Amino acid sequence: MAITVLLCAVIGGWLGWRRATRPSPRRSLLESGRPAAISRSGIDRKQRRRTWLLVITAIYALGGAALGFFVLAMLPRAAGA
Repeated sequence: MAITVLLCAVIGGWLGWRRATRPSPRRSLLESGRPAAISRSGIDRKQRRRTWLLVITAIYALGGAALGFFVLAMLPRAAGA
């Protein structure tokens, strides 16, 4: 039972990681291709993004574990036991 719940948590965490690291939309062709200098606010934004990535991954992992536990709890009822 624990292995199934852990497996569902890993799959949920992986899906959350993929969703959080989805590439941002491409910039317009009219914008300059020159990268802007990284300011302090840019560094803070990068840190917030990393924190948000971990939060989303943890939420998806917990959701996956809950779903796995729910499926295991409903499996005997579906089998008619």
